Amino acid sequence: MKILFYPFILMMALVWISSTSQEQQKSKILDSEIIKGKLRLKPWTKSGQSYCAQGSAYYVLETQIETFILDFDKDKFSQKFVQLQDQNIQVRGRKRTKRIPHPKNPMAQHPVTTDINGNTLDYFECEIFEVLEIV
Repeated sequence: MKILFYPFILMMALVWISSTSQEQQKSKILDSEIIKGKLRLKPWTKSGQSYCAQGSAYYVLETQIETFILDFDKDKFSQKFVQLQDQNIQVRGRKRTKRIPHPKNPMAQHPVTTDINGNTLDYFECEIFEVLEIV
């Protein structure tokens, strides 16, 4: 009886973990939105947009109203983005604020952010679009 009990408990735990992961994925999709625009690969520049992307080259989605810095799973989307570069696409995802702490090295260069009173903050804040899927 004991021998059958342990595999049963293990199987139930795996089913619970799987369903929890599926619920979290469904929750992400429910909180998401679809945006469409032209996918562009941007080179690194000394700008807030490049700093926000935290890499050398980065992708943005240019819509008629604004440009979104894209944050995405590199393993999942990098090859597809290369194929779709400079084309109009639709992506599902969500906007979020990214907060990047300033480097500890006082000689390092970074954008300076101030609050409403003009006080310098110890982080840089920017808006990104987290891609969940290409529609």
